[in-house]
Amino acid sequence: MKWTTVGCALVLLSGCGAFEMRAPRAFVPRTVEKDGVRVAESTFESADGWVHFERSWRPQGDARGMLIVVHGLKDHSARYADFAVGLAKRGFSVRSYDHRGHGRSDGKSQRVDDFDDFITDLDSFVQRSKQVEPKVPVFVLGHSMGGAIATGYALDHQKDIAGLLLSAPALAADASGAARFGAHVASTLFPGAGAAALPIDKFSRSPEVIAQAKNDPLVDLSDVPARTIAGLLDTMDRIAENRSKFVLPILGMHGKIDEITLPSGTKEFLGGVSSKDRTLWMCPKLVHDLLHEPEGAAMADGVARWLEAHTTENVDGAAAALPPPTPCDVVPF
Repeated sequence: MKWTTVGCALVLLSGCGAFEMRAPRAFVPRTVEKDGVRVAESTFESADGWVHFERSWRPQGDARGMLIVVHGLKDHSARYADFAVGLAKRGFSVRSYDHRGHGRSDGKSQRVDDFDDFITDLDSFVQRSKQVEPKVPVFVLGHSMGGAIATGYALDHQKDIAGLLLSAPALAADASGAARFGAHVASTLFPGAGAAALPIDKFSRSPEVIAQAKNDPLVDLSDVPARTIAGLLDTMDRIAENRSKFVLPILGMHGKIDEITLPSGTKEFLGGVSSKDRTLWMCPKLVHDLLHEPEGAAMADGVARWLEAHTTENVDGAAAALPPPTPCDVVPF
């Protein structure tokens, strides 16, 4: 993640940007069918009682696989609806949820008391999803901070999923030692204080996408709380220290000119895993929010083709022959 904090000392002195407690956003549970896709919205409770909003998209017939989407900061599950519908039309079930403190879920805005709570929530959602469709392979896609959550989850649950997909994951930071120390001090003294700004104008090259995000009542545009940043930094370190333990199939995707998360972090992670089936698509002209870039349809098609290749009988052959999306290049290892 690019470190854009104004200064940890200022955070400590001011305590500005304190978090707000939020209740679940009002909604009516529903299930609708359109163009061969069944869309459902509901809620589930985490292990410690927080209410999470969940969505699912599935084909009318049997699914060939399931993809669980883990969103990032300034983000929520509804933003992946078009992507999910496209996958459902190609035979995949897609499920997602809003993190605690995000979207329609309850919690402290953008904040957790322990970053591992995000990972525990994902584990609960994976197990819940497997109960809904127990006979299909399950894949997890994490975007941005969701990439760190998904990777942290996969580290200890590789046998529970068939593959890990990472979209511009937050796996490294350009924060100095002093900035890291300041984040942890602020996390202890002022856990809800705003510690890092994420300039949403740099999420996508599409003016329409940026305008939608800025006017989306489910997107919190305030600075990210110190406790969340400190926990994310710790999770990055844990992943880096244990990356050689990863053996499951992994697809990494990153815009080469991303100014929100570091492309080098994704490359270093993929370069250090023990997975024989690992692929990195680096996209020279793309920025951060790959599925919401002007080339988002090509990126979505690439994800679908990767999933199709990994749900065939000859997985190794299909995966080896898979070309990257048009905007991207394959990085050799």
